[in-house]
Amino acid sequence: ATSFKPEIEIKSKKSFLKVMVSTLNMTEFSDQWKKIAPGSKFIAIYKNNALLEIRKKDLDALIAHPMITRIGKYTVPKVETPVLLHDLSVNKINLVHRLYPELNGEGLTVSVKELLFNTNDIDFRQRINLIGLEAQELDQHAALIGSVIGGAGNSSSRSLGVANAITLSSSSFLNILPDDEEVLGNANISVQNHSYGTAIENEYGIEAAAYDTQTSEFSSILHIFSSGNSGLETPENGPYAGIPNFSNQTGNFKAAKNIITVGAIDVEGQVDPRSSKGPAFDGRVKPELVSYAPGGTSDAAALVSGVAVLLQEIYQDNNGAIPQASLVKAALIAGADDVGPAGIDFESGYGNLNAVSSIDIIRNDQFFEDDITQGESKSFDFTIPANTALLKIAVNWNDPAANPGDITALINDLDMVLTDPAANRWLPWVLNSFPNLDSITQQARRMEDHINNIEFITLENPQAGNYSITISGNEVTDLPQSFSIAYSIVESEAFRWTFPTANDALENGIENILRWDNTLSATSGLLEVNINNGGWQEISNNVDLNSNFFRWPFVPDNGSAQLRMTINGQQYLSEFFAISPELLPRVLFNCEEELLLGWNQVTNATAYNVRALQGRFMEIVQTVNDTTAIIIKDDFAEPFFSIEPVFGEQEGLRGRAIDFQLQGVNCYFTNFFAFLADDTFVNTTLNLSTS
Repeated sequence: ATSFKPEIEIKSKKSFLKVMVSTLNMTEFSDQWKKIAPGSKFIAIYKNNALLEIRKKDLDALIAHPMITRIGKYTVPKVETPVLLHDLSVNKINLVHRLYPELNGEGLTVSVKELLFNTNDIDFRQRINLIGLEAQELDQHAALIGSVIGGAGNSSSRSLGVANAITLSSSSFLNILPDDEEVLGNANISVQNHSYGTAIENEYGIEAAAYDTQTSEFSSILHIFSSGNSGLETPENGPYAGIPNFSNQTGNFKAAKNIITVGAIDVEGQVDPRSSKGPAFDGRVKPELVSYAPGGTSDAAALVSGVAVLLQEIYQDNNGAIPQASLVKAALIAGADDVGPAGIDFESGYGNLNAVSSIDIIRNDQFFEDDITQGESKSFDFTIPANTALLKIAVNWNDPAANPGDITALINDLDMVLTDPAANRWLPWVLNSFPNLDSITQQARRMEDHINNIEFITLENPQAGNYSITISGNEVTDLPQSFSIAYSIVESEAFRWTFPTANDALENGIENILRWDNTLSATSGLLEVNINNGGWQEISNNVDLNSNFFRWPFVPDNGSAQLRMTINGQQYLSEFFAISPELLPRVLFNCEEELLLGWNQVTNATAYNVRALQGRFMEIVQTVNDTTAIIIKDDFAEPFFSIEPVFGEQEGLRGRAIDFQLQGVNCYFTNFFAFLADDTFVNTTLNLSTS
């Protein structure tokens, strides 16, 4: 163990100080320390690490204690800004819902590590399992993160999460160390989301080592962290100190090797300048992934957490067990799309989350799992079909923890090589991590990687045939080292609509963004729409196909619609989808036995679905042709209702849910007011709920 102990900066005027400590043996140390400093308090313990509250006057004794191997500052964590908008189409999660409706996270549990979400939220109904790790204080941020990961879509269309049938648990981030793995395992928690940060820290600290310890020993749990919102700041410590806008992740725990750290992109796929960037303190690639997050990197991490659960679900369905976290991580990276600077980089890592591509890797068994020892090599053969535009391969392993304070975190060094049918060898992409701005912004080169526990190879327009991936144990001190390989194959000369699908509805009267996948050689196309079979109308005759999206400034009408892209005479049709407003029902009267709901008429609607909260989800309980519906109260256990328009076979936007008990409406009259107009006149107003 290292004997280096950093200076503890003491700014607080209080007589007590919180510090992180790493020990040779926690049991022996705690017994001794309680005698030396009886006023101390062990706030949290994980194996040989602890969050300790001591008197300032005992700090010198703590530093001098022979059982202590590392002392670090403790900074209170804070959330990384709230979710402002919600869009599952940027990362193709909506397409997953359309293609694989059976994937919903059923039977799996995600822990949200921060303060406690509202346990009465109807989007989490009957899907909460609190296990004693949660904070007492409620926070709206936690509820928003929970909704992105696993919201049911009960309160509105905007509250639908990635995996709407998962169970949600909570753990307080005031204990910044990992939770006990036995407790997590007993609760069936396989993913834990961490959308919080502290200060910019560039070291392999006690917390980073603790998370690597847990994930290397408890290999199925995956920790996912937001990278932070300090991307425009300059680090003041570590090897990259003074380099503006880089190496500014918020918290040393985000430098752990076996976690996923997630940065943010905007709705057009551009890296948000506020998103904290790498390199990690030792030059490793950070963040590993980016995803959509207009409000900050909190929701970016939540999207990745939701998709990770779906990957675990499909693997468990096929193999009867939760996969190793290294496989989930490899599939997420191999499926990601390149954004930001060309190739891997310290802004977007290995790319932007592509939920469909990563799920198809697991569905199609495009992965290998094995282990390896020092000096050993193992090869894995696979076939690339004709008409392939891009091959992406990632290998990942849960590396044993280094010692807190170590200059380099990697312990076991594996090497990957790809061999094509002509016996050409292809090495991984490696970034220049030399600590100056010119170096860390250079494009990646193909070479051996001896820093990262992720290695990544891409090959454009590969020839069809048999390929081989070789993994070598260059330096393996802990025997044997398990690893996971995942690969993705992107078809050439193909076009596919990804948003909207038949499951998606556009909102009338506002800008909507249309999306597609494209590997065609053509660069522009003609975009048209057909609404209510009224004939094809041109939207744009010069759409940039390579952007993969189009901003439709104003959707003109309600109804059933279809899109058409014409490229070099070839037509590509979308599925039929709906265009509608989002309805908010009103209570027209609320009597003892029944109530009447009403809502605005929607042009071109053929009917309206009335939904009620039935158990976990809002279910259709009536379909009516009018703009009112009588509700018999005894038929429903819950007071929540919503309305959505219907256009033939297409359902419009899911409406906002109301609790009819809280609308201030009584039986046949709403209210009666009297206002004194002058000394001789009183103006009275009676609001009736029905005629």
